[in-house]
Amino acid sequence: MMTKIRAWIAISCFVIPFFGGAALAQAAQGPIVVASAEPEVVWGYSYPGTACAANDYPDVPVRPFMGNGPTPGTYRIHWFAGNSNGYFASEAPGNPVSANQVSLARIQRLPDCARWVESWPYANSTPENYYTGLWMVAPYTSDGVNVYALIHNEFHGEWTGQSEWCSTQTRSIYLPCDYWNIVAATSDDSGGHFSLIQQQSDQNTPAIALPAPYTPNYAPGPQGMTAQSNIFGQGGYAYILVEQFGTQLLKPADNGGVCLVRSQLPLGRASRWQAWANGQWVALPMVYPSNIPTTPPCSPILPNTLSNRFRFSWSYNVILSHFILIGLETDNSHVVTSSCPAANSSVGNSKEAFVYIIVKADLAKGQFKVVTPETCLLRINWFNQSGPNDPANTGEAYPSLLDPSSPILQPGGRIDLNFQYSGSAPYLYAVRLDPYSQTNTHYYDRDVVRWKLSISPLGPAKTR
Repeated sequence: MMTKIRAWIAISCFVIPFFGGAALAQAAQGPIVVASAEPEVVWGYSYPGTACAANDYPDVPVRPFMGNGPTPGTYRIHWFAGNSNGYFASEAPGNPVSANQVSLARIQRLPDCARWVESWPYANSTPENYYTGLWMVAPYTSDGVNVYALIHNEFHGEWTGQSEWCSTQTRSIYLPCDYWNIVAATSDDSGGHFSLIQQQSDQNTPAIALPAPYTPNYAPGPQGMTAQSNIFGQGGYAYILVEQFGTQLLKPADNGGVCLVRSQLPLGRASRWQAWANGQWVALPMVYPSNIPTTPPCSPILPNTLSNRFRFSWSYNVILSHFILIGLETDNSHVVTSSCPAANSSVGNSKEAFVYIIVKADLAKGQFKVVTPETCLLRINWFNQSGPNDPANTGEAYPSLLDPSSPILQPGGRIDLNFQYSGSAPYLYAVRLDPYSQTNTHYYDRDVVRWKLSISPLGPAKTR
């Protein structure tokens, strides 16, 4: 059970408690290092300009996918990089490209600022509708035409105006009345448009949801399931890393951590997701739950000391022949030495960092074996050390590892349309939080940036 708050992390648009923590590797030594001194800007906020509205800013890890172009062998690169205020369609500028010409160097909003999905108002909403606060987080396509998207969903009882759903009605965020889950949408035109999977026009179908009903005023909160990792396809299934926040309705031993969830490929409107729990795959609800499950909904895949941190990004690396998991370390009691580079000049002696582990995974059996220890990749200022809290600081959030060469790295010669693989020179992407004191944009001024990485093979001793 998650019991001790040690620091703060952000999920979606705000800060929530972070639990647990193990010491970082004392130096940034290992097979993965940052190879570029300064980040490259992939998308820079400006309004009017690049943003479709003043509050149009990136609020999730960036997720590209490839849709088929107008001629065989060409592709349009689309991006998920937005927020619940307006999920505007985005793509790489320029003409469609072949698989070996992908650069992942630029994002642009489409000229007409078309919305892929829209959220319903929080006022008078109910938890069983799953339709307020939608963040598109994880796309997947098997053919470049039909695209499936997982969407982070938030119910805020404190914003409903109804004491039935929360005794504390406030304009600020009140985590004990937050219920987060995951819904989905599909596209049948290579990502041009998306349609929410719904039971009716004002009720989205849960895709990956806590199999327990909402509990008002549950401390410490929040409750539910949230996903910020990409989807990885293997052996006829799509897998994703999901973090569960439980309630007192579930067994304490199963109340938190990053879990493994899967659904059969190809993904579509009838897809049903299962979570790995206690040595078996357990079906997750497709309607709002009315009963408490007798089987635990999911089991953490990593040791307790690591379980809550590695939820942002995973990539199968063909140099290492293992998965790389990217995470966040915010525990200020940990020591990150100066050999781990700083993301910007305002980082100073911050002990917050983007970190990684290398794991060997048998996805079908839900087994993850840590090959290398948690290691610092880049020291940062997270949300708690930037924005209104530290207005002069530049911050970083929402890391993801992406390799522009991924489309031609997939074993077997098939084109990887979902950027699941990486080689010797991928990039670390992140959302840069520009200094609050300089922007006067209510924390909207956020850019997408990337650092080039260098990956070396593991030595024999490290693979035992």
